[in-house]
Amino acid sequence: MLAIVGSMLGSSLGGWGCQSITPTAPTPHAAEPLCADACIEFQLDGIRTDDGVGPILIALWANEQTFLQDGKWIRGITLTPTEAAGKPVISGLVAGTYAVSAFQDTTNCGALRRGAFGIPLDPWAFSNGGAAMLPPSWKRASFEVRAGTTRIVLDFTHKSASPSLQPKAAKP
Repeated sequence: MLAIVGSMLGSSLGGWGCQSITPTAPTPHAAEPLCADACIEFQLDGIRTDDGVGPILIALWANEQTFLQDGKWIRGITLTPTEAAGKPVISGLVAGTYAVSAFQDTTNCGALRRGAFGIPLDPWAFSNGGAAMLPPSWKRASFEVRAGTTRIVLDFTHKSASPSLQPKAAKP
């Protein structure tokens, strides 16, 4: 079952330098759509599914001004590896421009772990791919959501970092 996550997405991935989480729910932002006609369906490539590995956390961002700022995402979901193997969806959106960040908490510690020079140790991904060591800009990560279903691929392997400005087509 999909669950809304609290501050762990912004602190752990959005803040990009924070190492821990704040276990409080985010304050709703005025930009968050309450009822709408659009959704995003995800294909997650490269996630770990071995026994005991932790959840995948996904954050949805609505604008450049708040992109990757701690606690400023508009939606967050957390998935077990089994749920992530399906086609997870964020629904109830209005058409517009969004970006997505995600990571897999492989040790269940509640944070994106980092190694030397702050390089992530856990698998992570952004909409439209990106470099293996640095978060992308809003321009690079953002994409258009229209009425109906927008399908995107989140690549946790970083094998393809093409500069496409639109989401990669999901496999049928």
